[in-house]
Amino acid sequence: MNLQVSHERRRRIHALAEMNRALLKLSQALKRALVRVEFGRAAAERDGDSLRASEERFRTLTETLPHYVIGTDTDGAVTFVSRSYADFTGLPGEKFLGAGWMDVMHPDDLPQLAESWRSAVKSRRPYRAEARVRRADGAYRWHVA
Repeated sequence: MNLQVSHERRRRIHALAEMNRALLKLSQALKRALVRVEFGRAAAERDGDSLRASEERFRTLTETLPHYVIGTDTDGAVTFVSRSYADFTGLPGEKFLGAGWMDVMHPDDLPQLAESWRSAVKSRRPYRAEARVRRADGAYRWHVA
């Protein structure tokens, strides 16, 4: 009986030792994962700071240029309009998002302008056009884009 208890005790000790080794491996893996998470978080913070600084430089540049700046995505939808352009038209910048830019174009220029824009976006080629844009007082002025 004493031999049987001793064997059972050794089996439990061995099982506990195996569990300890497994817990140690798990603990080490968790530490490595936490280090990666912290490293990733720090990198994301640096990237976020860098992105915010870049956006601030872009906004400063576009707001101080004497030119109108209009940004689009790869599908041709307007995503940004400089304050100077919004001031010229008398409309808030949000009004131009998507295809809202067409609302201030002279009706006689719009069909050809829209078609040449769609063609340039589709072909991914540079775009150049001349069109009349409605000013805040309702008068139209020629612009080159």
